[in-house]
Amino acid sequence: MFKFEHGSSLLNDSASENFIYATKPGGEGGHIAVEVKLPSRSVEYAILDTGAAMFTFTPFGQVIWIDTKAKTRKKEQAALSLKLPVVSNTITCELKNMSTEMVVGKYNLSDGLFGYCGTPAPKFVLDTVGIVGMKEFLEGSLVLDYVAHKWKFIHQEVQRTEYPAR
Repeated sequence: MFKFEHGSSLLNDSASENFIYATKPGGEGGHIAVEVKLPSRSVEYAILDTGAAMFTFTPFGQVIWIDTKAKTRKKEQAALSLKLPVVSNTITCELKNMSTEMVVGKYNLSDGLFGYCGTPAPKFVLDTVGIVGMKEFLEGSLVLDYVAHKWKFIHQEVQRTEYPAR
């Protein structure tokens, strides 16, 4: 569900997080970039992709993929290979359950889906290390305040309905 409000809804909200609107060189277009902390790395920025519901995190660089994959607690699990059609090409992605902690803003994520597709990083004026997807944010509301450059996740318990078998 979407709700649009004029003005700023998070300007004075102390529980919200700052984001940077990362533009392409020349100021064309852009995406929300949020702080991320991956194991054994300093705080960096990643694109917050509200259309990526499958992944928790997808790194742009193979070094980050190999480094984070090696630090998972479930080392015995092999990565699943998946071929995806993209425009006129097919790309191969690897998927692995994420069993190491990752921090996005102030939110600790530890049980999501980590993927790597080997696609080159998009060109932004801000260096970004990957894409944060919505997989771990599906049970709640994500508030994006473009006026104040702030964001906030509001966790909500989802009530599931069981239907009788036919």
